[in-house]
Amino acid sequence: MDYLAFIEEAGLNLAVFRGGRLLFSSREEGLRPLLRAVEELGPSCPRGCVIADRIVGRAAALIALLLEPSEVHAIVMSSAARGILTSRGVRTVARELVEFITRPDGRPCPFEEALRGVDKPEEAYELVRRMLSGGQ
Repeated sequence: MDYLAFIEEAGLNLAVFRGGRLLFSSREEGLRPLLRAVEELGPSCPRGCVIADRIVGRAAALIALLLEPSEVHAIVMSSAARGILTSRGVRTVARELVEFITRPDGRPCPFEEALRGVDKPEEAYELVRRMLSGGQ
C-alpha cells in the first residue's frame, strides 16, 4: 500500500494502520493528531502498526515510538527523525529528507528546538503536551 498517497488523496495529515486497516486518522495539523493517536490507541495499539504523517521531525519520531510502529512514512522527514526511528528498528520511508524541520517562514520548528537533547519518548510526549496546552 502507498500510505503517503493514501493520506494525500484522503486529505489527511496523519493515519495509523495495522494489517492494512485504518485505525486512526486526522486532518488536524501539527503534533496534536499524533498525541491524540497515542492517547486513543495507547497500550491497545497493536505492536507493528504503520504510521503515515505529512511531516516527521525529531519530536514526532520520539512520540511515534510510543505506538511501537514497524514503519513510519512521511512526505518530509528530518535526518534526526530518521536516525531515531532506524536506531530503534523502525523502517522509514520519506519522499523528502531534510536536515531540519522548519516553519513555513524558514524559522526552526519550536518543538525541534525544545526537544533538543531529549531521547525518551515519554519525556518528549509530556513536553509537547505541555507546550500545546500553553504551559511550558
